[in-house]
Amino acid sequence: MTHGESTPTNGPAAGSDAGAQRGTSPIVVAAVALAAVAGGLVAGYLIFDSPATSDATAASHVDHACAIADQYDGAPLSDDSLGGLEDDPWFWEGPAMGYLLSAAAVEDSAYESLSEHGRGAVRAVGRIDVDGWNEAIEGVLAECADR
Repeated sequence: MTHGESTPTNGPAAGSDAGAQRGTSPIVVAAVALAAVAGGLVAGYLIFDSPATSDATAASHVDHACAIADQYDGAPLSDDSLGGLEDDPWFWEGPAMGYLLSAAAVEDSAYESLSEHGRGAVRAVGRIDVDGWNEAIEGVLAECADR
Protein backbone atom coordinates (compact mmCIF):
# COMPACT_ATOMS: atom_id res chain seq x y z
CA MET A 1 0.00 0.00 0.00
CA THR A 2 1.18 3.43 -0.72
CA HIS A 3 0.76 6.45 1.41
CA GLY A 4 -2.87 7.72 1.34
CA GLU A 5 -4.46 4.41 0.40
CA SER A 6 -6.80 2.80 2.83
CA THR A 7 -7.78 -0.77 3.34
CA PRO A 8 -11.28 -1.54 2.15
CA THR A 9 -13.57 -2.20 5.11
CA ASN A 10 -16.82 -2.66 3.24
CA GLY A 11 -17.69 -4.76 0.25
CA PRO A 12 -16.42 -8.07 -1.03
CA ALA A 13 -12.86 -9.18 -0.52
CA ALA A 14 -10.52 -8.64 -3.40
CA GLY A 15 -10.95 -11.32 -6.04
CA SER A 16 -14.38 -12.50 -4.84
CA ASP A 17 -17.57 -12.30 -6.84
CA ALA A 18 -20.22 -10.06 -5.22
CA GLY A 19 -23.05 -12.36 -6.45
CA ALA A 20 -21.49 -15.42 -4.91
CA GLN A 21 -22.33 -14.51 -1.32
CA ARG A 22 -24.36 -17.26 0.33
CA GLY A 23 -27.26 -16.94 2.80
CA THR A 24 -30.87 -17.90 3.33
CA SER A 25 -33.24 -15.74 1.38
CA PRO A 26 -36.26 -14.41 3.31
CA ILE A 27 -38.43 -15.59 0.43
CA VAL A 28 -37.20 -19.16 0.84
CA VAL A 29 -37.84 -19.01 4.60
CA ALA A 30 -41.36 -17.68 4.02
CA ALA A 31 -42.10 -20.37 1.40
CA VAL A 32 -40.94 -23.15 3.73
CA ALA A 33 -43.00 -21.74 6.61
CA LEU A 34 -46.06 -21.43 4.38
CA ALA A 35 -45.66 -25.02 3.17
CA ALA A 36 -45.38 -26.24 6.77
CA VAL A 37 -48.53 -24.37 7.84
CA ALA A 38 -50.45 -25.62 4.79
CA GLY A 39 -49.33 -29.18 5.50
CA GLY A 40 -50.49 -28.86 9.10
CA LEU A 41 -53.88 -27.55 8.03
CA VAL A 42 -54.38 -30.40 5.57
CA ALA A 43 -53.35 -32.97 8.17
CA GLY A 44 -55.69 -31.41 10.75
CA TYR A 45 -58.56 -31.44 8.29
CA LEU A 46 -57.96 -35.08 7.43
CA ILE A 47 -57.64 -36.13 11.06
CA PHE A 48 -60.28 -34.02 12.79
CA ASP A 49 -62.94 -33.37 10.14
CA SER A 50 -64.07 -36.90 9.56
CA PRO A 51 -67.58 -37.65 8.28
CA ALA A 52 -68.54 -38.89 11.75
CA THR A 53 -67.65 -35.48 13.18
CA SER A 54 -69.69 -33.73 10.47
CA ASP A 55 -72.69 -35.96 11.16
CA ALA A 56 -72.45 -35.27 14.89
CA THR A 57 -72.15 -31.54 14.25
CA ALA A 58 -75.18 -31.57 11.96
CA ALA A 59 -77.22 -33.54 14.48
CA SER A 60 -76.23 -31.09 17.21
CA HIS A 61 -77.35 -28.13 15.07
CA VAL A 62 -80.71 -29.81 14.45
CA ASP A 63 -81.11 -30.64 18.16
CA HIS A 64 -80.58 -26.98 19.07
CA ALA A 65 -82.91 -25.75 16.32
CA CYS A 66 -85.64 -28.19 17.36
CA ALA A 67 -85.24 -27.06 20.98
CA ILE A 68 -85.81 -23.48 19.85
CA ALA A 69 -88.86 -24.54 17.83
CA ASP A 70 -90.24 -26.50 20.79
CA GLN A 71 -90.36 -23.25 22.78
CA TYR A 72 -92.86 -21.86 20.30
CA ASP A 73 -96.20 -21.65 22.08
CA GLY A 74 -98.13 -22.93 19.07
CA ALA A 75 -100.36 -19.88 18.66
CA PRO A 76 -100.02 -18.82 15.04
CA LEU A 77 -98.89 -15.25 14.56
CA SER A 78 -101.33 -12.76 13.14
CA ASP A 79 -100.91 -9.22 11.92
CA ASP A 80 -102.60 -8.10 15.14
CA SER A 81 -100.09 -9.92 17.36
CA LEU A 82 -97.13 -8.04 15.92
CA GLY A 83 -95.79 -5.32 18.11
CA GLY A 84 -92.50 -4.63 19.80
CA LEU A 85 -90.83 -7.27 17.65
CA GLU A 86 -87.34 -6.38 18.80
CA ASP A 87 -88.43 -7.13 22.36
CA ASP A 88 -89.83 -10.53 21.37
CA PRO A 89 -87.30 -13.37 21.67
CA TRP A 90 -88.83 -15.00 18.59
CA PHE A 91 -87.64 -12.08 16.49
CA TRP A 92 -84.09 -13.25 17.28
CA GLU A 93 -84.56 -16.98 17.93
CA GLY A 94 -86.51 -17.70 14.74
CA PRO A 95 -83.66 -16.73 12.42
CA ALA A 96 -81.15 -18.46 14.71
CA MET A 97 -83.19 -21.64 14.33
CA GLY A 98 -83.19 -21.19 10.55
CA TYR A 99 -79.45 -20.64 10.37
CA LEU A 100 -78.78 -23.71 12.53
CA LEU A 101 -80.89 -25.80 10.17
CA SER A 102 -79.03 -24.41 7.17
CA ALA A 103 -75.71 -25.22 8.82
CA ALA A 104 -76.91 -28.76 9.51
CA ALA A 105 -77.78 -29.25 5.83
CA VAL A 106 -74.31 -28.06 4.84
CA GLU A 107 -72.80 -30.73 7.09
CA ASP A 108 -75.29 -33.47 6.15
CA SER A 109 -77.62 -33.28 3.15
CA ALA A 110 -80.15 -35.48 4.97
CA TYR A 111 -81.31 -32.28 6.70
CA GLU A 112 -82.05 -30.38 3.47
CA SER A 113 -85.83 -30.50 3.97
CA LEU A 114 -85.50 -29.04 7.48
CA SER A 115 -83.15 -26.45 6.06
CA GLU A 116 -85.80 -25.34 3.56
CA HIS A 117 -88.22 -24.68 6.43
CA GLY A 118 -85.45 -22.86 8.31
CA ARG A 119 -84.70 -20.61 5.35
CA GLY A 120 -88.43 -19.91 5.14
CA ALA A 121 -88.39 -18.81 8.79
CA VAL A 122 -85.45 -16.48 8.17
CA ARG A 123 -87.14 -14.94 5.12
CA ALA A 124 -90.44 -14.58 6.96
CA VAL A 125 -88.88 -12.73 9.89
CA GLY A 126 -86.94 -10.46 7.55
CA ARG A 127 -90.06 -9.60 5.57
CA ILE A 128 -92.43 -9.68 8.56
CA ASP A 129 -94.40 -12.26 6.61
CA VAL A 130 -96.87 -13.74 9.10
CA ASP A 131 -98.17 -16.47 6.80
CA GLY A 132 -94.64 -17.43 5.77
CA TRP A 133 -93.61 -17.65 9.42
CA ASN A 134 -96.56 -19.86 10.36
CA GLU A 135 -95.86 -22.18 7.43
CA ALA A 136 -92.13 -22.40 8.22
CA ILE A 137 -92.57 -23.03 11.94
CA GLU A 138 -95.23 -25.69 11.30
CA GLY A 139 -92.82 -27.46 8.92
CA VAL A 140 -89.96 -27.33 11.41
CA LEU A 141 -92.13 -28.56 14.28
CA ALA A 142 -93.50 -31.44 12.18
CA GLU A 143 -90.07 -32.59 11.05
CA CYS A 144 -88.57 -32.21 14.51
CA ALA A 145 -91.41 -34.36 15.91
CA ASP A 146 -90.56 -37.07 13.34
CA ARG A 147 -86.94 -37.30 14.49
